[in-house]
Amino acid sequence: ATVSVLYCPSQMVLSCITNRNVIEGEIHQHQFPEVTLPPVEIREARQELQAGVRVERYCSNGRMKWKTLYLDNSMAKLIYTPSNKPVWRTTIYLKNVVEIREGEVARKPANICISMIYLDTQSKKHKVLHIVCPDAETKKKITNVISFLLNKKRRRYTKDPETTRILDLWMEADVNNDGRLSKTEVSGLLQRLNVQLTKTALSEKFKQADTDSSKYLNFKEFKNFYKLLHTREEVSSLFPKHGTMTLEDFKLFCQNKQEERLDGEEAERLLSSFGDPEKGLLQAEFTAFLFSRQNSWWKPGDRENVTHDMDRPLNQYFISSSHNTYLTGDQFQSKSSCDAYRQALEKGCRCVELDCWDGPNGDPEIFHGYTRTSRIKFRDVCDTIKQYAFRKSKYPVLLSLEVHTSEKQQIAMANHMREAFGSALLTDEEYSDGMFTPNGLQGRILVKGKLCSRKPNGEEGDEEPLAGEGDLRTTNKVALELSELVTLRAAHPKDWGADASPNFIQSLSESTCENYIDNDQARFVELNKRMMTRIYPSGKRLNSTNYDPCPAWSVGCQCVALNFQTMDTNQRLNETRFESNGGCGLILKPSHLIGQGGLNDYSQPTYKLIITIKSGCQIPKPPGKDQVDPYVICYINGTKEDQSRGKQRTETVENNGFNPVWNKTVNFTIKCMELAILTLRVMHTDIKVAEAMIPLPSLRRGYRSVPLRNPVNRAELEHSCLLVKISLRPE
Repeated sequence: ATVSVLYCPSQMVLSCITNRNVIEGEIHQHQFPEVTLPPVEIREARQELQAGVRVERYCSNGRMKWKTLYLDNSMAKLIYTPSNKPVWRTTIYLKNVVEIREGEVARKPANICISMIYLDTQSKKHKVLHIVCPDAETKKKITNVISFLLNKKRRRYTKDPETTRILDLWMEADVNNDGRLSKTEVSGLLQRLNVQLTKTALSEKFKQADTDSSKYLNFKEFKNFYKLLHTREEVSSLFPKHGTMTLEDFKLFCQNKQEERLDGEEAERLLSSFGDPEKGLLQAEFTAFLFSRQNSWWKPGDRENVTHDMDRPLNQYFISSSHNTYLTGDQFQSKSSCDAYRQALEKGCRCVELDCWDGPNGDPEIFHGYTRTSRIKFRDVCDTIKQYAFRKSKYPVLLSLEVHTSEKQQIAMANHMREAFGSALLTDEEYSDGMFTPNGLQGRILVKGKLCSRKPNGEEGDEEPLAGEGDLRTTNKVALELSELVTLRAAHPKDWGADASPNFIQSLSESTCENYIDNDQARFVELNKRMMTRIYPSGKRLNSTNYDPCPAWSVGCQCVALNFQTMDTNQRLNETRFESNGGCGLILKPSHLIGQGGLNDYSQPTYKLIITIKSGCQIPKPPGKDQVDPYVICYINGTKEDQSRGKQRTETVENNGFNPVWNKTVNFTIKCMELAILTLRVMHTDIKVAEAMIPLPSLRRGYRSVPLRNPVNRAELEHSCLLVKISLRPE
């Protein structure tokens, strides 16, 4: 498919369209037309689109067909009808729209044409929907509504995220749809936002913003009111006394307070996202910068790019690992699902588990043996893994097989894997120690299991079984066909793995791991330098709760498998650990866990971490509560000595979730920074309201915004954040 693009000063013109596929290199991510309609007209246009708008669709065969374009009531997707195609083929989810182009379509004038580029969820290719509107006014309404919704969903990418936010609030507040806001309407909005203002304070700010003394706020006046509301005392001390932060002031702030040196071009580019580089920043604009994602406490690129050395042996990495991946709930009677593998892989998981049992008609199945969990076909799981294995990460996927099948169905398993994975499947014949690195294994699938060995008389025999994993085996023999696919060799090591190879792997329960840590910690660390260890949850965890992964990481265990379906504190720690290094699912272990050093020979000095929790922004109310009385607790997870320092907390600010101020300083001494994870959690009484976690190596210094997440599902809480001051220095 080819798309010719002609760039003009005023607009982009699209011509010579041959079909709906789009060349990847020509896409401009998140490029949407400017929203030009006033709030009232956007709302009216949105209602019209929800009722359905008649347009012509330009088809790949060159024909034009009349369609009705709908915006669904959830405002999450566009649908066009009528069509003989299934509904999913005529549905475009707004989250998948990457660009809207305005230009000629099929020789129709540009002022009535729209080309919407989106990611097709089935083919994973970019496609384009070309529509021709009846007139320019209809086109203007459609593009304004879609652009407004897209900017609202992707505020971090927009040129003016604050205006998009204010426009959203304006539309929410204008209850009677008269295009202006009364004091009553503003007061109602503030109550919904959990903004606590006295009647006197509200009247003063309203009067200050009401420049025409009409006793109503138009949109421009409401923008000023919003900025008055966001004037924060804790920011004033950082802002120049002469009333404007010039570009030079901004560079000095970044250098002296943020410990970042920006050249003139970098500083100008960053400042221009919030104000005019020539005029400088006003205090409201500087406040917007401080609380923005551009000023996040995460180091830029840590979550987007692979930054670790990926040419070390695989056993020198922590590997994101899932236990009983197929389960969607508890361990006894929940549903087994192929989709659970998709979800784990899309989170960057690199080690998934398959519990394999004999199925009907010679077709092996996966489920939790001796329980009432449902069953899924082994072949379907393989197909799912093939489809999603390398979408999130290009690095190898490890299949942890727990085999309870007969020899005949083991052969069927081997055939299914060869058929599904093809050349991606690494066989024992192909394997060599030299390729056993993340880079050397890119795009490959590795099987963990027992080997079948041939005795001198030519008979087949099995290796000594591995201790652990419940020992519910029903098989007496490992089929040669399955053994030939095993490259991660299940081993019961002797002498703490003295003769082990990097691709040897043992599986231990969490209780056995705890016992080794308590009684043989130094030898356990040395074993994990030579081979691999997989840890799995206790069989007593019927509700699929998770154990603390940090002790196992602290002794170098590579595959610390957790129940991904349970988003408890320990799974949130796990996801935080693997969020860095581009979210690829592999983290290089600290040098004292892979080199010659002893257990406490940390590669970095002891650090002093000092955090001042300054304030918060738009802290949500707990479910079912009319107000929030927020306080923040702060603690470290990591090595035993770092983790034992306990939790520290701020005072409680009563009935203020909009802009609570704490100004509380806490400090920690960190012995092993590479393993430490910092948690800030916002509480209301004993209720978890919001939280944020970060690995200390990814932490930025200075005054930083801490985006908050929902502690139940780790979903980002839009607009909710903390402002903190961070100092992290060697002692």
